[in-house]
Amino acid sequence: MPSKPTSTRLHRDKHNQQKGLVINFDVKSRATYLRGFQKRKQQRRDKAEEKIKKRAAEERVAERKEMRDE
Repeated sequence: MPSKPTSTRLHRDKHNQQKGLVINFDVKSRATYLRGFQKRKQQRRDKAEEKIKKRAAEERVAERKEMRDE
């Protein structure tokens, strides 16, 4: 069974409640943070598109080589 709160404990709890947690909201930092997701996503898309183009070019080269070998 919990013990009865003492006046010191009540004072300490009340003091902590009044102080609370302070959060500073910076709009620029938030925008930069969120923009980072979009930038990385676009980088992945660009990299994938480049990889697809490179693979297609290699396939064309391989097809030409096959045609010459026949």
